[in-house]
Amino acid sequence: KANEESGTTSGRLILLFLLLMVAVLGVSELVLLFLEGKFHGESRKGLEDELNRDPLTGAFSRRAGERTLDRAFHSFKKGAVSPAIALFDIDRFKEVNDSFGHDAGDKVLKEVVRTVRRTVRTTDRLFRWGGDEFLLVAEGLKPDNAIGVGEVIAKTVTENAASAGGQSVSVTISIGIAYFRDGDRGFENALKRADKALYRAK
Repeated sequence: KANEESGTTSGRLILLFLLLMVAVLGVSELVLLFLEGKFHGESRKGLEDELNRDPLTGAFSRRAGERTLDRAFHSFKKGAVSPAIALFDIDRFKEVNDSFGHDAGDKVLKEVVRTVRRTVRTTDRLFRWGGDEFLLVAEGLKPDNAIGVGEVIAKTVTENAASAGGQSVSVTISIGIAYFRDGDRGFENALKRADKALYRAK
């Protein structure tokens, strides 16, 4: 009888052990799958962030800007309010490169981006459009307030002199601001108006 009970207990223990092993293996598999998914997700996010950023200034890339404008325009066509679309560039930037070299020019670009980021809201998105030209997309900025905000940005950039070639360089920017209109066929129409406004500002 003792042997029978011992055998039954041993069988149960073996079965319990096997079930426990299966459970441990199952949990381990789930943990590995979770970690693998998290790793790949973070890698993909890091790669996407790298593709969406300008490597020099840290501003968003033009590619990301075009996607942002395209989404904003489609939202506008469905009844959303147009964001402010502000194009700006650095006045006489070529002179900085010619006088102090391209390394100094790069420092000026980075300093301008840092200054603008500190000046605008965290919800505003800044993109490097090309060379020394940048695009700012500001959701919820009303046309009545746009000029005032543009003036504050320009004034702040001028007051924060950049360093180039070991010297302090006074930097100014010109800004053109536009909004989507009902007759626009794409975000490019607003961009052209902002570009024209930028050159009128110059």
